[in-house]
Amino acid sequence: EDRERELELERERELRERRRREVERSAAAEKAAAAERAEADKARKAEKTLAAAAAAAAGSSGGVTAAEAAAAHKLPSVHDPPPRVGPPPSPESSEVTSAETITHDDGRVERVLPRGRRVVHFANGTLKDIVPSTEGPISTVYFTNGDVKRTHPGGRVEYFYREVDTWHTTHPGGVEVYHFPSGQTEAHGPDGYKEILFPDGLLRKVHADGREEDTVVN
Repeated sequence: EDRERELELERERELRERRRREVERSAAAEKAAAAERAEADKARKAEKTLAAAAAAAAGSSGGVTAAEAAAAHKLPSVHDPPPRVGPPPSPESSEVTSAETITHDDGRVERVLPRGRRVVHFANGTLKDIVPSTEGPISTVYFTNGDVKRTHPGGRVEYFYREVDTWHTTHPGGVEVYHFPSGQTEAHGPDGYKEILFPDGLLRKVHADGREEDTVVN
C-alpha cells in the first residue's frame, strides 16, 4: 500500500511538472502577443475589425466559436471570470481540532468534520480539503509551493500556478481555459481552435488552419 501511494504521488508530481511547463510556454506566448499588440496602430486595428465584420457579413466561414461551444455545453469560456479559492482550513480552528482524527500508517492525518467534510494532512505538508456537494465531493489540494488543485464532480479540474499567478481549467470535453495575471484569457479547443480575449476587449479567433479573426467585444 505504501509503495502504491508513493507511485501515485510520483505520478502527481510528474503531471504537475508537465502542466507547469505548458503554462510557462503559454505565459511566454502571452507576453510576446502583448508586445506585438502594443506596437500595433489603433487605426489599423479598427480597419481589421471592420474587414472581419464585412467578411462575416459576406458569409465567410467561421464555424462555432469556442465561446459558443462552451456556452452550449456549459463549459468554461474566455468570458468567464477566473476561478477563486479560499485559504486552506486552519489546523487551529475549533472545527478542525474538535473533529474525529484518523492517523494512517503512511503519515497522513485525516480529520472528519461535521456534514461529511474531510481534511487530510500529508507528511510532506500537502493538505487536501474534501467538501461534499449535491453533485458529489469537491476536492481541493493545497501544495507546499502555493499551487492549488481543485477537482469538481464530473471531472472539471482547476489548477492555480502560484509562481506565474495563472489559472488553468481543464474540462472533460477537451476545452482548456487559461486566466493570466494580465487579464488575458485563452480558450483552447481540442480541435486546435483557439480564442484569446485581451484585456483591452480585443477577441482574437485562431482557427485550426491558421486563419485569424479579430473583433472588439467591449
